[in-house]
Amino acid sequence: MQRVTADQVAERAGVSRSAVSRTFTKDASVSARTAEKVLKAARELGYRPNAIASSLASGSSNIVALITISKPDFRRPYLIHHLNNALQKMGLVPYTICVDENYRGAETLAQIIQMPLNTAIVSADAVNASDVIPFCIHSPPIMLNSNFSQDERVDVVNVDDATGIQQMTSYLHDRDYKTVWLVTARRSSSAFHSRSVGLLEALARSDMKLIDKEEGDFSYESGQEAFEKLSSRGPLPDCLFCANDAMAMGAMDTARFVHGLSVPQDIRIIGFDDVPQASWPSYNLSTIKQSVIDTVDAIMEIIQLRVAKSCDEDRITRTVPTSFIARDF
Repeated sequence: MQRVTADQVAERAGVSRSAVSRTFTKDASVSARTAEKVLKAARELGYRPNAIASSLASGSSNIVALITISKPDFRRPYLIHHLNNALQKMGLVPYTICVDENYRGAETLAQIIQMPLNTAIVSADAVNASDVIPFCIHSPPIMLNSNFSQDERVDVVNVDDATGIQQMTSYLHDRDYKTVWLVTARRSSSAFHSRSVGLLEALARSDMKLIDKEEGDFSYESGQEAFEKLSSRGPLPDCLFCANDAMAMGAMDTARFVHGLSVPQDIRIIGFDDVPQASWPSYNLSTIKQSVIDTVDAIMEIIQLRVAKSCDEDRITRTVPTSFIARDF
């Protein structure tokens, strides 16, 4: 079926081509009578405006790129879902881009992003601010990773990993836990440093000890593999802390179904994120909560401030809080 064009809508409505464009452009000047005629013609013809074509033609954009990584992660689908809904309610067009191990910096993005962006929300490990800035014509990119320098114009959403980890450690210490295993985040992620250092600093304030660790990649499978490696090297600790819930679930299933251990009686396993699956009865996982809703609210607050031009700061920074949720204690 041939795509209906704006010229056909204009002809049916008896208006100019620019009147059609203004009708479908947020906050553009168009009379109520003209808009009514255009919308009626659009309904009759089945016309849908092309946001990409409009951006290329006008040099403006209501498109927001969500640049994420292609590796599996239990939290990411919920974040993308809520971000999509929030952006659409604001009249913006979300455009999801997944990058993988073949990512080659700005060269890769130039092949994918062939239109101007309002802004980009960047969570992919490998993507630097400098790769994205040239495509963002209205607002700086919003970085959910730490791949930017202090002199680059970006906005930032951080996660206060340390507070939730300190709450967890205090909770375990008060219940006489002494030894901990750690499954870290993916080395390329900002969480690799913040959650590892957060745990070490919290343990240093107690008499608990980290006795072994393995690196994970946020996947369920890496949690399984990490538990196998850790358990092959020494006795069980009191607790295993994983840098996200998916790895904790993989470790828990391996402990229970491969090694015949009882969780939490033989070993306590704790995750990070509080994804919906964490509260399922099969896991009942203690975890450190970073709310998807809080993250989306922080991102949308930054976008609203930039759109309204009500903030003249070179960099807007927001921090998402964390808190420890004890289950099955």
